[in-house]
Amino acid sequence: MIKLVNVSKSYGNNIVLDKINLSLEDNKIYGLIGRNGVGKTTLMKILSDQIINYQGEAFVDGSNIKNDKTFKENLVIISDGFISDMQQASKLKTLTSTIKILAPMFNQKRYDELMDIFMLNEKTRYNKLSYGNQGLYRSIIGLSTGAKIIFLDEPANGLDEINRDIFYKKIIEYQEQDQSLIMVSSHILSDIERVVTDIIFLKDSKVALNESVESIEEKAYMITINEDHIKLLENKNILSYKKVGKQLVVMVYDDFTSEELERLNARVDRMNLQELFRAFNKEA
Repeated sequence: MIKLVNVSKSYGNNIVLDKINLSLEDNKIYGLIGRNGVGKTTLMKILSDQIINYQGEAFVDGSNIKNDKTFKENLVIISDGFISDMQQASKLKTLTSTIKILAPMFNQKRYDELMDIFMLNEKTRYNKLSYGNQGLYRSIIGLSTGAKIIFLDEPANGLDEINRDIFYKKIIEYQEQDQSLIMVSSHILSDIERVVTDIIFLKDSKVALNESVESIEEKAYMITINEDHIKLLENKNILSYKKVGKQLVVMVYDDFTSEELERLNARVDRMNLQELFRAFNKEA
């Protein structure tokens, strides 16, 4: 289990994370979402001890990560910088051999399976791969390390829809086998929605939402209501709304009883993750 207590991080006068309190449970897949620059990568780097200059405390299985570094043996973070500039011209076989030295639980069978599925040739030099396949290779490594905590930062960037679908299905399959904790950041919210168990939404340097997908689906409503009846929603958490003729389309994130919904005498639809994200950001 991972826990953050009042974690803050600034770059100069720019506050990226502000007093973040967060708990991540084992055996779950978390989706980390938010606008560009909101702190998703920074959060992952703090959790993986790549950023050590921050305020607050971070714990893995009860141990403060500033004092106890043993957790790093079971953690991997995969992002654009995973392969260093000096390694860019290396063949994939060479890169993999180097990484295996640092990952004693490396799953060779899984690695071979994924390399075969996505038709990546170990004789290819990393810098000769397409942008999408570079990210795919890094993610293959991440999923093969045997780590119990895996952070994947925008892993599907540059992949076509078919390969994205295969890739995310494999994440689900391997997570179920390993009972691992996986966090995936992505701006492709339709991908996140179908693969994760929980959503963490960062907004204005804070955690705006940290709930299970199941809970979110039960509370995210798009309600089309007569403008005269808007008072029926005055005690609910209205995220945003827009006027359409004589009616209001209201985005609400809150609990409703069946009786409350019936009293609205309105059209009630569920929001998907993309619609909820836009509503939180006050986008039309």
